[in-house]
Amino acid sequence: MRQGARGPSFPAARARIMPNRWHAAASPRARTRSMMKYASAAMILALSATAALASPESEISAYRRSHGLPAVTADPALNALAAKQAHAMAASGVMDHSVYAPFAQRISAYSTVAAAENIAMGTKTFSETLAIWKASSGHNTNLLMGDARRIGIASASGHGRTYWALILAAPNAPKRHKGLVLVAGDAPSAAAAPKEASSRAERPRTKAGCSRNGADGMWQKLVCWLNGS
Repeated sequence: MRQGARGPSFPAARARIMPNRWHAAASPRARTRSMMKYASAAMILALSATAALASPESEISAYRRSHGLPAVTADPALNALAAKQAHAMAASGVMDHSVYAPFAQRISAYSTVAAAENIAMGTKTFSETLAIWKASSGHNTNLLMGDARRIGIASASGHGRTYWALILAAPNAPKRHKGLVLVAGDAPSAAAAPKEASSRAERPRTKAGCSRNGADGMWQKLVCWLNGS
């Protein structure tokens, strides 16, 4: 400290100021570029978070691949069929394959020779629904249908519950499944499922046994002819 004629003097204090990156730009144009850069980064992070959420298609495909089966892709036509079924169940409050129309009738509009349907109610997310289907032998058989390549998935809410419909189909079936016909097959609910949740499965099967006598109906004769029996 120095004693001067006008009193004591003190060395100037040094202040350390961290630059504000929003105001450090030299011009309005530079500030605009900086703001756009950070806005773009935020948008990229948001898109990445959205992409990280697994879709029903990816969840089913991952499960199938873990069993050595091909992945499936979403089909707009099957999505529409599944949506009609889900909304019909939600509107009526009834979980049944025939609430809108019999499955064989509904799938006849789609070009396929192998198809299956899983339905459920009472679960809030697809992951919960898929877990129930995996734990049920009938539903699991449908999920792991070897020829499946396309899926349609939909949900609808009604009567205080969410209803789900999943359709799996093989648009180009191998020769060994020539003449495949569809029959109903209800599967029991999974033991691990909550009491308010329930599900059913409609499975594809081949027609077994063909006779050549005149007792066969025209439809059975056609199926037998397609199967080469």
